[in-house]
Amino acid sequence: MTILRDMTIRHKLTLIIMLTCTCALLLAGIAFVAWGQVTFRRNMVRQLSIQAKMTAENCKAAVAFEDVADAKETLKAFSAEPYITFAEVRTKDGEHFASYDCDGIDKNTIITYQKDGYRFGDDQLTVFESIVLDGEVIGTVCLQSNLKPLYEMLRRNTTI
Repeated sequence: MTILRDMTIRHKLTLIIMLTCTCALLLAGIAFVAWGQVTFRRNMVRQLSIQAKMTAENCKAAVAFEDVADAKETLKAFSAEPYITFAEVRTKDGEHFASYDCDGIDKNTIITYQKDGYRFGDDQLTVFESIVLDGEVIGTVCLQSNLKPLYEMLRRNTTI
């Protein structure tokens, strides 16, 4: 504390102003990163939900006519999206109908299905969308995306 005691008033005021500005900038930076995360998560959910709705529409006929090959072909389009790790269509009874896995292996992954919506967990975002034909639910689409884009954005914003 002898350093502060030996400082002139001018230097003490300069130090106080610098500390205040540093704290304000740190708080603004934290708010910027937090807001970015909330917004990015919301956008991820919206984008994946749109993709799930489009997939549900495109798989409607395949599920109605029990055309597994057509459903697999529709799901195969997700190979163009590097962050989608898994996509599956299930019948209204919850039975596996068709799936896409980023590893290229058509496997029956065990997922606890829920009503239309989403959930975050285990480093992934999972979205569920019902396949509806003439007002009746005939199946469900499930899409899973890893959270790499979110982590990349957080890392970038924290660095900035």
